Amino acid sequence: MKYVPYFVALDHQTSSVVVAIRGTLSGHDALTDLAAMTDPISVEGLPVGWTAHRGMLQSANFVLRQLESKEILKQTFMQYPNYHLVITGHSLGAGAAVLLSILLKPSYPKVRCFSFSPPGGLLSLAAARFTETFCMSVIIGDDLVPRLSLSTLDLLKRQMIAELEACRHPKYRIFLRGCWEVIFGRPNSYQQPETTHPLLSDTPNNNLSYQDSFSEQPPRFQSPSNRSCSVDVTQQLYLPGRILQVEEREPVDSGTYMHPTMYEARWMQREDYNQIIVTPRMLKEHTPDSVCRVLQGLSAQYESSLSAVETREA
Repeated sequence: MKYVPYFVALDHQTSSVVVAIRGTLSGHDALTDLAAMTDPISVEGLPVGWTAHRGMLQSANFVLRQLESKEILKQTFMQYPNYHLVITGHSLGAGAAVLLSILLKPSYPKVRCFSFSPPGGLLSLAAARFTETFCMSVIIGDDLVPRLSLSTLDLLKRQMIAELEACRHPKYRIFLRGCWEVIFGRPNSYQQPETTHPLLSDTPNNNLSYQDSFSEQPPRFQSPSNRSCSVDVTQQLYLPGRILQVEEREPVDSGTYMHPTMYEARWMQREDYNQIIVTPRMLKEHTPDSVCRVLQGLSAQYESSLSAVETREA
């Protein structure tokens, strides 16, 4: 079992004992994110049959053994008996944090978990619904990782094949432009050259819709050679907790005034993340610094709005 970095801290402002688990920083961790085999969650007092992502459950059990063998939580709560337990993490660490919260819930019934950019394929449906009572997941924009699972990868593969077959433009142009926008982003003043058209919407048959092109399941997907490469998605895994989606709206120049960056937060359903959204921001919006910047901006916007309301009421 590999070492899982974590730390325990005291937040005296909120009277909390905080366990934070580090997220994905290495290629090995990324493989752990994608290794989608499951194991049962064995916790006394909880229903039998719940399952979780094997790699992240192993990470959670590693941290649990560390906390128990060193009696970290026991000694901390002896010194601060009125404090409550909070567990948090980002990316792979967010998944491990959720599972650690489940493992510790019998001993700490009031445990709370904040998972930032958690992986999409984490828990069986019943277990995911259970975590809604004590866990909140925060997702920024088009982040890839919360939408990443074997089923969404399989859907993306079929969508890409269908679109590439329908598109009559050179494939190298699609590839190079996509790579450029993922690395450098799309310019604010981006315009299509006059000699080109939208690359992923031009179909030879005008009567054939995009949805029809992959939902009809052409025979080649049923051939033995392709069936061996298909993904077994019978064990569906889901995002944990209540899900808060945060969007960042870029500054808009109206010509006479530069409108500031705005932030919008709204509650979502886990079914809203059942497919991968391919955009230039899908990787950037997963990074810890992007998550921190957006949440700080949202907090500042909320405080500014609250101050404005209080000023009007005064």
